[in-house]
Order: sequence, then structure tokens, then C-alpha cells
Amino acid sequence: MTALFQARLQLDERLTPAELAGFETVFSELLDAAATAHLRDGGGDWLIEALFTDPPAEDAVAALLAPVFADCGLTPVPVAITPLAQRDWLAENRAAFPPRQAARAATSAKRASLKGRRSARKATQIKSRVRGA
Repeated sequence: MTALFQARLQLDERLTPAELAGFETVFSELLDAAATAHLRDGGGDWLIEALFTDPPAEDAVAALLAPVFADCGLTPVPVAITPLAQRDWLAENRAAFPPRQAARAATSAKRASLKGRRSARKATQIKSRVRGA
């Protein structure tokens, strides 16, 4: 399994979407993150998270973010870069969905189809009896 590293940056809730996009661009484009996301934490502040296959150099992150902080009129805050615990994401995903019994569903559908045919056959027989009487 590939080791992943997470970078987390907490930002003021008053940032506009355009200002927030500047921070996220540093991670997604300039630092080449495997994935990025921005969301609100429980208190309303913005939280930017980025995943990396190799940990980015903290001084490079700070240097790339400095102009964005300046443009927003904010004092730079440190970015927390930590390794993510190894997890088997596929196994966790499979465990979240119970197994399906497709054979039973197909059998039930087949029974319903047969019942429909029998009903149609009976209706035809009744019509022919009525006409013949």
C-alpha cells in the first residue's frame, strides 16, 4: 500500500470563495497533491486538506502560501503535514455494503413473470368460454 501524507490548513471563516481558491490552488497545482478538499470545520473556519504520496517540504509550502496570505491580508499560519495511518480503503468500503443475493431477486422476478403469463392465459380462456356460450 502506498503511504499517504496529509496537509491541513485552517483558515478564517471570512475568506471569500475566490480567496479560498488561491490557497487550494497552491496545493493542487503548485505542490501537485493527489487530492484536495476544502470544507468548513465545526466552528465555521475553512479547512483545506490535501493528500500527497510524498511529504511536501514545509519550507516550500510556506514559501508558496506566503503571497496568498499577503493578498488576503492574513498572517501566515503553519500547515500541519502528517502521515496518514495505513488503511485498507477497499475492505472498509466493501464492509459498508451488505452482500446482495442476486439469485433470489432474479428468481422472484421470474416467478412474477410466470404469474403474469398464467394470468394472461386464464383471461384468454375465460374470454373464449364467454364467446362460446
